[in-house]
Amino acid sequence: MFTPADVVPEEIKRWNWGAFFGTWLWAIGNRVWVGLWALVPGVSLIMTFVLAVKGNEWAWRSRRWDSVEHFRRVQRIWAWAGLAILLTMQLPAHIEWIAAGTKLFWQWLAGHL
Repeated sequence: MFTPADVVPEEIKRWNWGAFFGTWLWAIGNRVWVGLWALVPGVSLIMTFVLAVKGNEWAWRSRRWDSVEHFRRVQRIWAWAGLAILLTMQLPAHIEWIAAGTKLFWQWLAGHL
């Protein structure tokens, strides 16, 4: 079954986690060039949400898909990959933040004993 690119199936008009987590990487991979605005400071946060909301429609129109199931399968992979990238980049910062907070807590506690 092939659906023309200009007809976006209703079942894919939903939030795209891959676009939300992966922003510009997702945009390049799905040939959604407007998503490269996510690289511009001040626009990136807005573009993240725009891609999440409109990403499926834009991705559907930018490539040929075998079926809706094929499209959803590919977008699910992008969602997991985007989440992994986000966690990989953010995890060290969170660990550092927790370590600094723990150190401050122990210093405070030592001063109150």
